Amino acid sequence: MEIKKKYIQSINDFGKYIDDNTKEVAEYLRENNITSIEDFDENHKKEIKNQFGVYCFFIRLKTNKTLNKDKFEKEWNNEDFIKYPQIIKDRYNFSELNNKTFIPFYIGKSEELGKRIFQHINHSPQITTYSLKLKEREFLKETLDIRVSWWKLPKIDTDDKSIKQFIITRIESQLRKELKPWVGKQ
Repeated sequence: MEIKKKYIQSINDFGKYIDDNTKEVAEYLRENNITSIEDFDENHKKEIKNQFGVYCFFIRLKTNKTLNKDKFEKEWNNEDFIKYPQIIKDRYNFSELNNKTFIPFYIGKSEELGKRIFQHINHSPQITTYSLKLKEREFLKETLDIRVSWWKLPKIDTDDKSIKQFIITRIESQLRKELKPWVGKQ
């Protein structure tokens, strides 16, 4: 019975540690590795190849551009697109959108950061892999600056992918609560 208590305590302590450091990861995402989707290329993809971590797409209005809520929703839910994240109504605050501040649009995690970010940017509308398909969304490219940022899981002394997956899953979940992206998991 004592072993069980130690495991539970260790897991609880570890979860609390991740939760307590979520704000730091959120700030890191806001301030580091910020790349426009047009500039995210094979070099970026290779730089973070086979890296576990989390990423966030941010948006803001381009200078002298406008976008109304109905148009955004209609275009985002375009019937030509399949397998893409839905707008989450309780996190979707259209009045936040302006041409000065980048706001969180989507948060994800991956054990292959470069490949996954590349998919979100470059997949075509009919690809069955769940992704944002950003380059095919003309209305977004015309009216919004879209940036992506990522945070790599620091090197840890294990080759066990399930442990790393557990860590980034927890971080992603906490970041979603902290940053409140417009689209993605509920």
